[in-house]
Amino acid sequence: STPNEELKKTNIPIHTVGIGENSGLVDVSIESIDVPTVVLKNEAFNVRAIIQSIGNIEERLSVSIYYEEKLLSSKYIRLLGKGSKKDINFRFEPEKIGQQNYEVRVSSIKDEINIINNRQNFKVLVLKDKYKAAIITGSPNKNTTIIKKILKNNPRIELEHFVRMNEVKFKPEIKNFWSTSYELIVFDNYPIKPLSESFIRILGKKLLAQKSAIMLIAGPNQRKNSLDGITSILGVSIPDTSNNSEPLFWNFINSDFPYKLDLPPLIQKYNFVGNGLLSDSLAIFDSGSPLWLKNQIGETRSVIFNAVDIHSLYYFKIDDSKNNILSKILDQSTGWLLKSDGGNEKYF
Repeated sequence: STPNEELKKTNIPIHTVGIGENSGLVDVSIESIDVPTVVLKNEAFNVRAIIQSIGNIEERLSVSIYYEEKLLSSKYIRLLGKGSKKDINFRFEPEKIGQQNYEVRVSSIKDEINIINNRQNFKVLVLKDKYKAAIITGSPNKNTTIIKKILKNNPRIELEHFVRMNEVKFKPEIKNFWSTSYELIVFDNYPIKPLSESFIRILGKKLLAQKSAIMLIAGPNQRKNSLDGITSILGVSIPDTSNNSEPLFWNFINSDFPYKLDLPPLIQKYNFVGNGLLSDSLAIFDSGSPLWLKNQIGETRSVIFNAVDIHSLYYFKIDDSKNNILSKILDQSTGWLLKSDGGNEKYF
């Protein structure tokens, strides 16, 4: 059990004999790779690799970067061994969106003890740089201009606006909406009358096929039956209609909004109840009904703003800064709707 102690008790001499090369061990390795975890498509990013070499080395080696076995770039460096390190930088644009796999490789040298560490993989999440969004307005109201302005101020959103003119006519024509793929669809004071079963069926197919998200901004011209049929898409139910005509106080219940503000009261439109485990109220009225609600049904994400005068928050500044609270709320909502949180291959 204690061989060293047992050997000390013997008179047998023990000799150590070295077998192998007389020269020192040599090795080249990729010590680390410094690279952003998230980048935008069509924007170049930098990859910084640190190459370490030990032993008696004075050679010129190549360092290459690959994308799925496709050579992207290669550079030559001279290594000096003895534990020295060498920085090398690559800069290139990603070719696709989503999670991309890359590999840095260093050529091996004679008698190298380990060539496994001559390669190192890394992943980069490539985000889409532009997203298409559509606003459908049932009847223009005070929310319309403000919501449209905030969305258009986002440089990564390409916005199209469809306004209902009468029962069958939109401007521009609604056929353009159906023929175009959108990542985000915003219902502004729409629908103001119950939608047909065929409309709801086609809308549901469009959301699923195009993996679109949907945002509802309650408007003054809507009634409870206006939302019949699309409540299942939004993941909510409306047990009864709110009769509140006076503004109600409300507050955030989300830690992302830690502001200690005297928030202006707003007019509640509906008594929404979120359905499903993923339903989450981010702000609620004193009545207990959500003002700001998010939900996810399958792959479809939705956000609801349950106030006909949500536009008034645009003029409510945060901490005497130029930022207003409505822009911050909408930016967070669109980011979540477009899945910018890193949990899916569809990102904002």
